[in-house]
Amino acid sequence: MASTSTGKEAMLDSEATRARGPRALLGTSIIVAIIVTCLMVGSALGTVWMILSIALAGFLVALVVPLITVYVPYTWGLVAENSFSGEPVVYGSGWHWSYPWEQVTEESNISLEERTSVHEGLTMATKTDEMRVKISFQWRPDLAHLAVFRRMDESIIKQGIFEPLERFISTLFAMMDAEQVKENQSVLSGLAFKAFKNANDQEAQKEIAQDNPFRNKLMQELKQFRGHAGGLEDSFGIYVVQVNISDIDYSDDVKEARAAKAEHLPLLELYYDIAGGEDAYKALSFEKQREIRKEARVLSGNATERQLNISGDSRNVLIGTDDK
Repeated sequence: MASTSTGKEAMLDSEATRARGPRALLGTSIIVAIIVTCLMVGSALGTVWMILSIALAGFLVALVVPLITVYVPYTWGLVAENSFSGEPVVYGSGWHWSYPWEQVTEESNISLEERTSVHEGLTMATKTDEMRVKISFQWRPDLAHLAVFRRMDESIIKQGIFEPLERFISTLFAMMDAEQVKENQSVLSGLAFKAFKNANDQEAQKEIAQDNPFRNKLMQELKQFRGHAGGLEDSFGIYVVQVNISDIDYSDDVKEARAAKAEHLPLLELYYDIAGGEDAYKALSFEKQREIRKEARVLSGNATERQLNISGDSRNVLIGTDDK
């Protein structure tokens, strides 16, 4: 992939590729021809006509200049279309010579400012638990490939970039357990960004500490991603500025399961205490264990009761809910 400027120079016309010399030659030739023709006519007709011809030359130049030049504000790019060949022509910020047959419409002007795409509430599996994660990536149209971006729809670009990015991050999550994913959050963000850059391995390895046990596996997955999805930026005419993986937490289902387990553990310890130890509890018959569980629930205040009306009998029967 060709190198791409990342700072303010990324907005400058030097990033665009087109034949500047012929455009400048044609534009100056037209202006010079107008001025010379008017002066020659004015000089042949006398002083008064000379003054009038100078004014006429200025008027005609003012009319012609917008037809042979374009002006692009900073942080914007322009994609004109050659009326004869249909080919796009890209201009960066500044004032430039152009061909009179290059058409410019309102859609030709494209902002090069950064956009941020955010995807929240995503669920990804680790070795131990499902995690909820937020992925955001910043990007901007690339002036060097603005003609490619011009023919794309932004929603297609966002999806086309995000889908392979999500798959790559999911693969990284799957090689770790939940706590390891949290510990490597900054590493994962750095690699997700580097995945779009076909830089050498040394640049990517800077994101991973030497003693990181996943160093080799992470680099292997990075190479595979680049092999399948390399050149995505050029394909969509954009430059990815940053990728951030944040808000990593257990999914709602996992949180509920962990809460239920945490609530059950003290009760389990009470079962063991009543029975005289864990081994003693496990050695009891099912009925004996059931009696101990009932006693433990009463002691812990977790025993509940409900009143049922038995059909055909006016009596109310009080039934305690046993554990299942």
